[in-house]
Amino acid sequence: MKKFLLILCSVFLLTGCSDKTSESSISDINSESQAESQTETPVESENELPVTEIADNIKLYDLTFPENKEYLQDSQEFPYIKEYEMSSGKILAENGNIYFENFFGDRTALIELPAESETVYVVINCIIDRYQFAYSIIQEDSSLGCGVYDLASNEDFRIENTDRCRYFPQKVSGDYLILTRGFIADFYGYSKLNLKTFELTDINTDFIENKRYLPCTAFSVDMKTTANISADYSEVPEYIVTLFSLENEKVIEEYKFSSKNKYTNFDLKFVSDNKLYIYALKEGDSEFNYLYAIDIPTIPELNGWQKAYKQALFDFMDSDDYFLGSDIIEHSAFSIYDLNTDGTPELIISEDTSHAGVCRIYTYDNELISLERMGSYGEVGYYEDNGMIVHYNLGQGIEYEIFNRLENNQINIIANFYNDVGYRGDEGVFKLNDTEITEDEYNAKLAEYRGIEYVSLGRDYSFEEIDEALTEYSRVISVSRASELLRLNLPESDNRHISYDGRQKFDDNTYYVFRCYEDYADRRVTTGYYAVDIFTGDCFDTNGLTELSPLINKEKKFSYKVTASGGVDIYLEGKLYQSLDVKIDDTILDLESKDLVKFRDYNFDGNNDIAVEERLGATNAAFRYFRYDPDTEHFENWSELDDLHFYVKINSDKTLSVHSKSSAVDAEDTVYKWAGEKLIPVSAEKRYWNSEGIFMDYLEYDDFGNETLVKREKYITDENGDITGTVDVTP
Repeated sequence: MKKFLLILCSVFLLTGCSDKTSESSISDINSESQAESQTETPVESENELPVTEIADNIKLYDLTFPENKEYLQDSQEFPYIKEYEMSSGKILAENGNIYFENFFGDRTALIELPAESETVYVVINCIIDRYQFAYSIIQEDSSLGCGVYDLASNEDFRIENTDRCRYFPQKVSGDYLILTRGFIADFYGYSKLNLKTFELTDINTDFIENKRYLPCTAFSVDMKTTANISADYSEVPEYIVTLFSLENEKVIEEYKFSSKNKYTNFDLKFVSDNKLYIYALKEGDSEFNYLYAIDIPTIPELNGWQKAYKQALFDFMDSDDYFLGSDIIEHSAFSIYDLNTDGTPELIISEDTSHAGVCRIYTYDNELISLERMGSYGEVGYYEDNGMIVHYNLGQGIEYEIFNRLENNQINIIANFYNDVGYRGDEGVFKLNDTEITEDEYNAKLAEYRGIEYVSLGRDYSFEEIDEALTEYSRVISVSRASELLRLNLPESDNRHISYDGRQKFDDNTYYVFRCYEDYADRRVTTGYYAVDIFTGDCFDTNGLTELSPLINKEKKFSYKVTASGGVDIYLEGKLYQSLDVKIDDTILDLESKDLVKFRDYNFDGNNDIAVEERLGATNAAFRYFRYDPDTEHFENWSELDDLHFYVKINSDKTLSVHSKSSAVDAEDTVYKWAGEKLIPVSAEKRYWNSEGIFMDYLEYDDFGNETLVKREKYITDENGDITGTVDVTP
């Protein structure tokens, strides 16, 4: 019985045990080898090799191999404290009780349980300082409570359990004792006990929701990071290892791996702050025979301004002005930007996006300095080319535009523009610095203060991205540099304008987004959106802000014009180069803000080809394609892509995708790859309906075009005809 209890204690009470954690990116890791993952029934390479590289930062060790036995020394089966030297003697956990023994061998019972309670034991969890230690009282499969004992005062502070929730002391972090919460085999999260006031509070662990985390936890040496693991015992068991920041109360990273093995127990251990071991016990085994070793990237140390801004952001989150968001007013956000180009950025906190939502601006000079509250709709403007900080507001027909500069840790007003013609009509006045001037003078002076490279600040990051924002700042190129790179990559055009449109993420990478437009006498026409990688400066064309296609800065910079009759003329450096054999339908020509011609490298030869949106169908847009021939140096008709008829999407793995739709139900998505100059299908998803219902076929093709049905699903509908799920009906 005692051995059983000790095993139970090791699950929940010990710092080296298995556990879980919480925001950020998920690294999908498959335990199968690359070759085996292509087969219908994966076979884990862990049964064949002593070490399997699952990803760049994770390896799987089969501990049954003799050469891997050395890793078992890092696994401690029962690392609870049995004996420890204190200030004037030692404490001992013996026979289920805890005693203090002085230097003369005299023993005093500190926590002694009734002799008849043979199933109840007291264990020492951790040493707090020279006088204090934390303990737990265990009875079979349940905790009866825990507490902190102070030898100096002989006081015993007891933490009582609540209904279906038990507390388990873990380790000390600063002035706090960190505890885990749970019940039986379920992990609920973390709590912290203030060792000065003995106030117990829960740590925010929203990441636990909708996942089954096991009662196993590991703590980093600095007590800033915990590791936990969750299990999904589906057809192929999947496990997620989560790194959680106790300091920020948010997820740092998640690692996901699958295994044909069903693991019933884990032991998690930080062997260093940059390496985590996950010992796994397979169902049916009596000992840990598998080890997942994860290399954790180093989190950079924060410098002075980073620490100050981090604290300022946390303080704001604790204030009444912090806003989590609603359908009407968007959440609080912030930006980090160098407003006076002195090398130390400023912090701009946006309260929300309401009209009255202002920005708080801070700078750092050996300490945090609060500057001003300005802006509206949660944004403040900045011109990179002249360093002007702009406070703009328009309300009830009264317009303000105030230009400021950050100088000597102060924001000084340079020019104050005011007009109320929207309120007073013809009787309205125009003022500069409280002096009335004419409208023409007003507009001329306003143009002098307005720069070219305008940036809207305040809403670049959410409060879930604090660490990311602070650490990535020094690696980010400026918006003006990104704009310059984009101009270099686009064909020259006298009528083109580019405006910064904010930051956006695609596939977990962050980009500056720019809108490209042309001005005409009666309208402004958007001709496209472009994305620039904030770190590398790589430029991309976008499709609906969801797909990125690299812009290639070739020696020949082509541009185009659509003629009034629907033809397309290609220009090189402003001179007519080639007229394409194409006729764009009038229905498309009538649409404004339509980017009808796209320069993209569809065959991955390093030269941009051309796609022309020729006409609109009932369910699809039809395209014509032209391949750039480096031998003739002209764009040639391209039947290989024309035969696909519709829009061709370029994928990151150098495949092409085509979506076609023939009805509200019937649709097909096909992936192709190049085999020389021919396209061959790789896979397809076909949705269709017949008298038996709606179906989806998942197909694969070999290099000869032979088709294999991999899976067939039937859609389940309710009485209203709405789809509620699918069922596998593969023949």
